[in-house]
Amino acid sequence: MGAVIAKAFVEIRSDAVDSENPQAFHLELRTDSNGEGRASLPAGSYDVFVASTGFAPDAKKMQVRDGMPAALKFRLQIDELIAGGDDDPAAEKPLNDGYFRTSDSVSIHYIEAGETAKPPILFIPGWTMPGSIWRPQLEGLSHKYHVIAVDPRSQGDSSTPSDGNYPERRSRDFEELLDHLQLRDVTMVGWSMGVPEVLVYANQFGTGRLRSVVLVDGFVALDPKDSRVQAAFAGMLKQAQLDRPKWTEAFVRSMYKKPQSDDYLRSLINQSLHTPTNTAVTLMQNMARMGDLSPILAKLDKPVLFVYEPQLAATAQIVKTKLPPARIENFEDAGHALFVDDAERFNKLIEEFITAAGHQPTPPGTVNQLHPITR
Repeated sequence: MGAVIAKAFVEIRSDAVDSENPQAFHLELRTDSNGEGRASLPAGSYDVFVASTGFAPDAKKMQVRDGMPAALKFRLQIDELIAGGDDDPAAEKPLNDGYFRTSDSVSIHYIEAGETAKPPILFIPGWTMPGSIWRPQLEGLSHKYHVIAVDPRSQGDSSTPSDGNYPERRSRDFEELLDHLQLRDVTMVGWSMGVPEVLVYANQFGTGRLRSVVLVDGFVALDPKDSRVQAAFAGMLKQAQLDRPKWTEAFVRSMYKKPQSDDYLRSLINQSLHTPTNTAVTLMQNMARMGDLSPILAKLDKPVLFVYEPQLAATAQIVKTKLPPARIENFEDAGHALFVDDAERFNKLIEEFITAAGHQPTPPGTVNQLHPITR
């Protein structure tokens, strides 16, 4: 397979002037330290030339279809030049971009890797974060699993509609993505805001498609009537609206306890800013209004893993109280993005948990089908 080309010089040219490419197109850029580049391209076919120190330019084909977002993100690789080749078990597995259109005509972007016949894992990122934040899992688990990371609506390279930015609609997007990919027996992993969205998904659609559930460092219960909670959210959102770039930079950098490269952090900050500010505020307010979702935990009839860092110890206790069979893991030396800070430990934990989940009976005291909680 290929190896990521970081800091590479990239030239993009339309490969012909025809009905698809009525005008010649030419662009030059460099990939960042993660091998990522971003370009706005009209629909058509392009030649992509990559040059890295010590290697001759390598040509790739890129097809841009109508309906793709104008800002197309791509991850450049050169086959066999740096990695060991197709027969090298250590060679990096390719990451593939996909899109589908929801029932309310929103374009949703996702990244996938691994063989489709293998057990599927769906990764859901947190507030304003792109699915690509799960790259350590997409790369580290694709040898054994079919891994998919979604850009929820209004995040990453998905469309940014003014409607549907609330947990129930976004959860329906996840269900429609599973339909689109024809997936069952899925391990659903939600991080941060993705935690309440996974719970809303289970409450709305049941657990028939799921093999197991992984909740990563997110709240399961908030009291919207608590004045302290209201003040905290109001202050945070006000600062975000007053100076979104400055606030986002501080927010992203605060997610990590271990050093990350500046290029990586800058890329993530820019991707977070793809979510319009008013939409970001709406997403947070709609999450907070969900209140206490912990009753759903007791109804989960599939194995559950809750992973947290020390600041969410109280939430871990709620999970343990509401769902005694749940496995609880504390990442003491990691930040909020613990699956990046300690990716090796996290990936090993996921493998162990999913393997055990395949042989685990239904937890006592649960039911086989969820019944929606009405409010």
